[in-house]
Amino acid sequence: PSRRLVAFAGDPRGWVPRRFEVVGQPDGDLLHRLTVAFSEVGGPALLIGTRTPQLTPRLLDSALAALLEADTEAVLGPTQSERVWAIGLRGRDPRLLRSGTDGDPTDSGTVRARLSASGLRIAELARLRAVETFSDAVAVAEETPNRRFVEALGALPFGADPANA
Repeated sequence: PSRRLVAFAGDPRGWVPRRFEVVGQPDGDLLHRLTVAFSEVGGPALLIGTRTPQLTPRLLDSALAALLEADTEAVLGPTQSERVWAIGLRGRDPRLLRSGTDGDPTDSGTVRARLSASGLRIAELARLRAVETFSDAVAVAEETPNRRFVEALGALPFGADPANA
């Protein structure tokens, strides 16, 4: 049986479906939090960042299918800004994320180098645009099927027009 787990800092009540098990994120740097989250699952796991509201069930299914391919041991979802929107590991010790190169643990090149240094066969996922600026939010809103994101952006006092910001 598969587990649906959310590692979350804060109070997820009201938006995390009941079929998901919620565990708190520990204190520490991002690599420590990732390691703990992967360890909680104890098997194939896909961790998703929070800056990609255009994520759809179809993209998630594609990411999980890639992770479960026989010749894949890890998946990496880069963003347009060379960050990471997803990391997946299949049955490997998550401490390997600390191996390899120094650098920013949210940088896709750094993560790719760490996974490669551990000898893992990596599949690249779709490149998404992370929402890091208001311009990113407007661009994602124009592309995304996520109506809640579009509505929330439009409800801002200056609307979805960056010229009014």
